[in-house]
Amino acid sequence: MKIITIDFETFYSKEFSLSKLTTEEYIRSPFFEVIGSADLDWQPLLQQILMDLSQGKPLAEIALFFHQSLISTIVLMAQQLGHSHIFLSGGCFQNVQLLHNTIVQLRQNQFIPHCPQQIPPNDGGIAFGQAIGAALNLAHSS
Repeated sequence: MKIITIDFETFYSKEFSLSKLTTEEYIRSPFFEVIGSADLDWQPLLQQILMDLSQGKPLAEIALFFHQSLISTIVLMAQQLGHSHIFLSGGCFQNVQLLHNTIVQLRQNQFIPHCPQQIPPNDGGIAFGQAIGAALNLAHSS
């Protein structure tokens, strides 16, 4: 799985919201700067989980192993990027345990983690941002 990390200027543009651009076309716009990418092979992790399931390991242990693997990957990617501020967003960070432990590990590795505080990190946050953008666009056009 290819992960692309993007540093972008927050904006709302009618031409982007109305177009049918692919993700690759979207991030190649001049508003975005790709600051890093990584090819991640999840097969060993998934094989371990399947083996643990077949051996009857408790689901809580398997879930903890999965979370720790994700957190280790996040910290490793942060180290490779070399930026001190790390922004966490996406639906997986609605999981309080995953979010908390990721923040702890990032801080222990001298990173400054950031995450949404007043809006959800998933599609609800995207919808909120789109609504703000639309309102700003309307305010500027009148």
